[in-house]
Amino acid sequence: MNFIYQSFANKIYFGHGQLKKLSSIVNESGGTRLFAISTNRTKAIVDELIKSFGPDHVSHFSKVVQHVPKMVVDEAIAIAKENRSNIIIAIGGGSAIGLAKGMALETHLPILAIPTTYAGSEMTHVYGISSGSVKTVGRDLSVLPQTVIYDPSLTAQMPVALAATSSMNAMAHLIEALYAHDGNPITYQTSLMGIRFLKEGMEQLITERSLENANANLQFGAYLAGKALCEVTMSLHHKAAHVLGGSFGMEHGEVHTVLLPYVLEYQMPGIAKTVISDLQKIFNDPHPSLKLRTFAGQMGSSTTLKAIDFQEQLIPEAAHLIVAKPFPNPVEITEKGIEALLMRAYQGEL
Repeated sequence: MNFIYQSFANKIYFGHGQLKKLSSIVNESGGTRLFAISTNRTKAIVDELIKSFGPDHVSHFSKVVQHVPKMVVDEAIAIAKENRSNIIIAIGGGSAIGLAKGMALETHLPILAIPTTYAGSEMTHVYGISSGSVKTVGRDLSVLPQTVIYDPSLTAQMPVALAATSSMNAMAHLIEALYAHDGNPITYQTSLMGIRFLKEGMEQLITERSLENANANLQFGAYLAGKALCEVTMSLHHKAAHVLGGSFGMEHGEVHTVLLPYVLEYQMPGIAKTVISDLQKIFNDPHPSLKLRTFAGQMGSSTTLKAIDFQEQLIPEAAHLIVAKPFPNPVEITEKGIEALLMRAYQGEL
């Protein structure tokens, strides 16, 4: 056995009631002047911070936009500097945490992340910032949240439709981690465990149409998915999802949900037999790609690019953007091949 494994330092508070410790956690993190990112849905948390630290010490920024537009990042940074903020508290999904990362990239302020979806961004040093029709994605340790609070009360209230696409987004992180070129036994076993938890949670969600029992499994699986996203390199699935989202304005979770089965099927010729066998065992199905699409449909999600209003005539342009910069992948990436992949995802052909 011979491998390299890079772990990343952050502190995790996981479980019911962790949110009640927020003020003491902020104090422990050294926060005195807070920049809180939150939409109105979670403003009650910001209100509690204001009660604890005083209105002059908490700035509330509610302009959370998908794909983190550069102009929004610049606006937030200007306010944080004016108010002399010394910690960013990001409450929300990938967009809120992504905004915090965009700020930290320039200001190097510490981030305390409180995720309300299963996006996984809170566990990574990956950032993405959009400018015009181009989304720049990179890795920088300055954007890794130093502290993360997972409280099931924040994800249990998600609409079922959002839980479905958000959990499929997490599943994509884990599956790409299994065949990552820089993977190792630790990330592999972590990813398998995450897939098992997400699968169980998805089955509960499908059966019960509620997060009451599914949430704990989905949230823990999403945490492991975030670790995987941080510790290994993603490939075709994530490149394609970022292009369709950042360059064509498609909704992040929906794109991940639609693409995952078709990309996995595309990757199959280059994936090790042991990986395929492990996926078949977990899903109890000889065709994991089809099982993933079935899960998505049973959870009420769209399963084709056509269904989420991606325009067929844009496929060649999207394929060109996906292959524009080379990246490691189990199978060869060609513009013609990606066009065919996107057409299958558009038409629903596995």
